[in-house]
Amino acid sequence: MKRNGFTLIELLIVVGIIGILAAIAVPNYINATLKTRVTQVKLELRNLGAALQTYRIDHNIYPRRNSNLLFFAQYLLPDLTSPIAYLSQVNVRDPFGPVEEFEEPTLGVESTPDRSFIPLELVKNSYTYTPYINFSLIQGNPLYRREGFAVTSVGPDRQDSFIVDYPFPQNIRFLGASVYHPSNGVISSGDIGFFGGDLAVQGLVGG
Repeated sequence: MKRNGFTLIELLIVVGIIGILAAIAVPNYINATLKTRVTQVKLELRNLGAALQTYRIDHNIYPRRNSNLLFFAQYLLPDLTSPIAYLSQVNVRDPFGPVEEFEEPTLGVESTPDRSFIPLELVKNSYTYTPYINFSLIQGNPLYRREGFAVTSVGPDRQDSFIVDYPFPQNIRFLGASVYHPSNGVISSGDIGFFGGDLAVQGLVGG
């Protein structure tokens, strides 16, 4: 007798095989996507860092405003694109943004006296730019005062791990400074940063 269709057991076997294949393929796809984004971040941070270094050669100072804010990359665009184009291609969007959470939720990145809130409207979807002259004012610590800068990404974990503290000795760090290393897992804690100027750490860190 000719049989039409599949039995329930056969269907369950097919579904099980599809599930196994998906369980293998989906994580591989996610990992490949994240690795591509990390490569993109490293390239863009280098480009932003190079633009800032060239700006300093021309102006003998890194761009900053009359404010105690930690600046975000969007704030740099007028300085780096006009009247001289220090960036040939402008992309300040962090592919790992917006920030989902901060490793220390009681600390913000704005210059309020007690650092008690996080201005997410400034943080999300942007690389961050920290001129350390301003950073020393925010921290109230002259030991942070350097003519240098950091441009940073929150990394695949999408948490602010405060890599801006990384160039400084442990004994004066106000915050933790976690660096992203893919050897710890594609989605592991830590930020990626580019440092320049009068700092003990130079160039790209993390990734």
